[in-house]
Amino acid sequence: MQRLSRQQDGSEILRYVERHGVVNKDALPGGRAAGSGRRRGGPRYQALLDLHGFTEERAAAELREAVADARRRGYRALLVVHGRGIHSDPAEGAVLQRLVRQMLSGGLSSSVRDMRPAPPAMGGDGATLVYLR
Repeated sequence: MQRLSRQQDGSEILRYVERHGVVNKDALPGGRAAGSGRRRGGPRYQALLDLHGFTEERAAAELREAVADARRRGYRALLVVHGRGIHSDPAEGAVLQRLVRQMLSGGLSSSVRDMRPAPPAMGGDGATLVYLR
């Protein structure tokens, strides 16, 4: 059995995260981080927006800003992590998931070429992969 050593600087964790394609969501302001999003030949994305814990109003503002920023930078794909709604009212369902998908197919549709639930390795139904125009 291999024993992991405890490192004070966390470099072992960072190497693991980089090796397995997980993006450091705290790398850039607003929860966005640049990264290939590539995991063993899977879909690619250039930016990530994590909306966990946001109110609907803040999530809407962050999503608008992230889409505009990604388009300005020439990015073709954005991964929006909104969660599966486990803390949402069961009668309402996943509030942030619904909000994100409504905005992308409504007011932001001129910027969106396609969107779909993320593959399981990227969050499954708790995330939306957005392909930009």
